[in-house]
Amino acid sequence: MNELTETVRVMIEITKLDVIKILLPGLVALVVGLLSTPLFMRIMTKYDWRKKKSVSRAIDGKPATLTATIDNEENKILYRAGGLVVIAGVMFAVALFRVLPIFFPDSNTLAQLNILSRSQSMIPILMFLGGAVIGFVDDMMIVDRLLWFKKFVGGGLSLKIRIFGVVILAALCSWWLYAKLDINSVIVPFVGTWTLGWWYLPFALLVILGAYGTSNIDGVDGLSGGLNATAFLTMGTIAVINTQYDIAALCFAMVGGLLAFLWFNIPPARFMNSETGYVGQILCLATISLFIGVPLLLPIILLPAITAPVSVAIQLFSKKFRHKKIFLAAPVHIHLQLIGWPKYKVTMRFWILAQLAAFGGLAVFLTGGFL
Repeated sequence: MNELTETVRVMIEITKLDVIKILLPGLVALVVGLLSTPLFMRIMTKYDWRKKKSVSRAIDGKPATLTATIDNEENKILYRAGGLVVIAGVMFAVALFRVLPIFFPDSNTLAQLNILSRSQSMIPILMFLGGAVIGFVDDMMIVDRLLWFKKFVGGGLSLKIRIFGVVILAALCSWWLYAKLDINSVIVPFVGTWTLGWWYLPFALLVILGAYGTSNIDGVDGLSGGLNATAFLTMGTIAVINTQYDIAALCFAMVGGLLAFLWFNIPPARFMNSETGYVGQILCLATISLFIGVPLLLPIILLPAITAPVSVAIQLFSKKFRHKKIFLAAPVHIHLQLIGWPKYKVTMRFWILAQLAAFGGLAVFLTGGFL
């Protein structure tokens, strides 16, 4: 039989309680995120967590003259660590449905709403929080609230220290998957299942580090928040199809928290996701892809975000070996602004690309042998 004529069987038996379990944390995260924003804004204002006024040097240490022309808008105050809004919403939702059964032990319904489990959601949540800690320290150094370690060229933690922290988290996650959950294989789309054995450890490590490499997609109002919300929505949908409802609920909680963040981050933004938000979010997303068995779909789903590190690498390679630039400035979303695209156009077109990538990822999931 022609493979294209084969029936795709998606059998989902889901109870009404499961639907509530999956969707309610997202609603709670959204409401808590919205309500907590005034508190975070007061903290940001009081302690002056403003983004630095000038971007003086590029990643290679050379003057970033062009980037500075679009990064310093007059009369605009933009605070860092806006990702705290997402953290507050998501963690409140997780804690709420974990604690309620303790206060109402006779309620079987509340017990089933708990989304915190060792086999599904605990490690992604720890990766989320661990990445957020690394990002928060970086942000506080940028705004001169912490003066630890050696600073990176753009301010904040040095790149080596940040990568070291992420490697430690990724290694622990990889070990848990391999040693505790006995996961040692990966599905290659349209090929089949490959058993990696202990090679799964470095594979999972590379997946998480590769996702972390997209962290320089942030910097335009609404950009990273919208891309991440779409990615989590896609992963949540796949988790529902796989009947991994705790992970699905976590994904939709992340969507709710990110929507609350975006409410205040779309132009004119009050704060930015920055490292506090993006590092934890992307580590959580990569970890979830490993838990639900679709890490090789991550490059498709994250394709718009991947353009950032790829364009930086191309730019650095060209400057080193060709002694001229390909882009006016890298990442590519900065280049687009320099050729005349307003920030809102960059953001919305990247959102469109993210939705197309999500459709592509779901199409490959449904037709590529994952079911």
